[in-house]
Amino acid sequence: MKLIPIDAEDEKLLRSTSGRGRRISFPVLQTFLGSGLSAAKLDRTEFGEEMTAPRLVARLNGYAKSHEMNVIVIQRGGEVYLLRPIGETT
Repeated sequence: MKLIPIDAEDEKLLRSTSGRGRRISFPVLQTFLGSGLSAAKLDRTEFGEEMTAPRLVARLNGYAKSHEMNVIVIQRGGEVYLLRPIGETT
């Protein structure tokens, strides 16, 4: 068996993109939590056509729940909204 080394830049890319859900969910949820906003509409233009609103809502809610992030993600009229639970302080 032969191992082929990769350069540092490729290694960094591989480590940062270990799962598609993390590439999308973590930055979105962290940005929202760090913003101090109680509610926000998500601009989905950078996600591409394959990432539909229902798929994105499911992915973000799943990530938030599994990582115990206090964020509610909903879809209304084809748009995706992020909310903090009522009474939560920033």
